[in-house]
Amino acid sequence: MRAYKTQHAYYCGVDLHARSLYINVLDDTGRTRLEQDLPASPTAFLDAVQPYRDGLVVGCECMFAWYWLADLCERETIPFVLGHALAMKAIHGGKAKNDRLDAETFVGTVARTADALDPATRTLLTEVHVPNPDDALRPGMYLQVKFTFDRTVFPVLIPAAAVVIRAQTPAVGVLDGNHAVHYRPVQLGRDWGTTVEVSVGLSPGETVVVRPGDDLPDGTVVEPVPQPAK
Repeated sequence: MRAYKTQHAYYCGVDLHARSLYINVLDDTGRTRLEQDLPASPTAFLDAVQPYRDGLVVGCECMFAWYWLADLCERETIPFVLGHALAMKAIHGGKAKNDRLDAETFVGTVARTADALDPATRTLLTEVHVPNPDDALRPGMYLQVKFTFDRTVFPVLIPAAAVVIRAQTPAVGVLDGNHAVHYRPVQLGRDWGTTVEVSVGLSPGETVVVRPGDDLPDGTVVEPVPQPAK
């Protein structure tokens, strides 16, 4: 994906929707010159940016409503840049993102979770408490949230098919130096579907048996074959 690197006197970012838009104009020092909610119309947009037309570039996320703005800029000979939402570096640092506050960061903490994944969506309902003294966040807003985990111990991740149940306890077939299989009880962490975390019982770098089945007794010597890459 290409990055736009041309220098301009003014930079206008547009958050565009079907009936409204929000613009933010910065000068070449990074100072905000204009912030304004507008109706999504050519006249309203051109009137708002008129003082900054000399040396102006307009940037917009690649959403469904950008076509008329691109056509307008082409007619008015205003440089126009279309950016993919996930590649716009101006918002990469944000932990919460919404339409009007794309460049602002709100830091919160997880208060509680539902303690169980939804079996249909494999999502976890989570409540996050965010300080909001200025009422910048309002009911009905949609946010993009980034969770930061402060882990000091990282579990071992193995294929889910390597886990077997022996004596009602999860176990994994581990190979010793002679390629003999030994079933070892393990404590499982998060289940990611095709892979699962092992929090206790395995060390990084150990070789495990995938799909050992019930007919592979403890102590059997096998010939290791690497699992095909997907």
